[in-house]
Amino acid sequence: MKYIQLAAILTATLAIACTSSEEQKDSSADQASAYSLIPIDSFRIERLTRVTITDYSPEEKIFLGHLSIADTLMEISEQGEVLKSVYRKGDGPDTYGPRALLGLGFGENGERIVEPSMGWARYDQNWNLIDKSIVRGPLPVMTFAPLGRTQYYMQDDVPVYIVGPTAYISAHHIAQVPVMKDTLKSLHTFKQDDKTQGSIIPYDLAGYSPESKTFYPEVMGKRFFIADQKLYLLHEVGQEIQVYDITNDFALSEKIPVNYEDFKRLDPISIETPSEDPAMKAFNYIAGRNKSFIDLGNGFWLLEYYTGISESTFEAKVAIDESYDPKNDPENLRMLLFKDGKQLDGTLPLLSKDMLVTMGDGRLLVRRPASTEVEEEFTDFVIYKLATQ
Repeated sequence: MKYIQLAAILTATLAIACTSSEEQKDSSADQASAYSLIPIDSFRIERLTRVTITDYSPEEKIFLGHLSIADTLMEISEQGEVLKSVYRKGDGPDTYGPRALLGLGFGENGERIVEPSMGWARYDQNWNLIDKSIVRGPLPVMTFAPLGRTQYYMQDDVPVYIVGPTAYISAHHIAQVPVMKDTLKSLHTFKQDDKTQGSIIPYDLAGYSPESKTFYPEVMGKRFFIADQKLYLLHEVGQEIQVYDITNDFALSEKIPVNYEDFKRLDPISIETPSEDPAMKAFNYIAGRNKSFIDLGNGFWLLEYYTGISESTFEAKVAIDESYDPKNDPENLRMLLFKDGKQLDGTLPLLSKDMLVTMGDGRLLVRRPASTEVEEEFTDFVIYKLATQ
């Protein structure tokens, strides 16, 4: 009987130990520290000016890129080899127009989508022009390189593109124009077949509404991506991820809160505040903001944000270095990880590089910052992959 009792005690102890171990394993999976972004490959593109990469095709296994100053469009292999280099800016056959590029990305069936300011063009795989159109917008934008990938969703088997400056930069300039602010929405659309244009998603941000006389200068941008017929949107100074159902006329289906370790928030100011007012400068440098919101694939999202900085700290830093930009200082940056729509506790180590393109399957292409001391005639890229520790 004693042996039976002892065996029962040992069995119960082992069961408790195993349960505890499983609970710890489950708990660790909810921690960002259980994951890390590890470099798995890298390449260098030898060119006199900086190369910007905006999209990746898993079917063709190539990147789309742009050579600044020269305005050259490039196709680049996963090993960094420039496979094609074409020039399509200007007026004439196969050109997209004279304006600077806002977006560059892959479309349906291997097409290349080029989005100049107040325009849109579609090319085949040999860079022959299929179609192009003027896209009405609030104002032209000057850029030296594309600001990102022109994203799209499908409606009745037809691509509808998210276009215009509000997809890439702050909309505070529009909010200051009485005629425009009354109809300000988050994103503008362009349908491929009939060229119809529209707006989607009200500008749902606390502290601003069409009737409001206050706004957030410099930080009224959006970070978003489209996946599984849903649009996931995070305002630059927002505190929640808004999920919109594309199949239900972009109805708001969910709000996912974001818990920040530290995020300096400023109250909105009068929409009539002059540009030289110190309060405008405060938003540009002092206010916290969401910088990148990326779908890594496999249910993982990555969010990088700028914490903001106190005015006294900013002034002390600038007194030492006039070129100091707190938004690029690693001390003021944090990186959060989400899994299956839920934020994991803690933060990931920073990459200290420009996060450019998601490649799916947990892979991310980043660009090494250019040297501030010597002029470089190349651009370095690194491919990272999310892995468990």
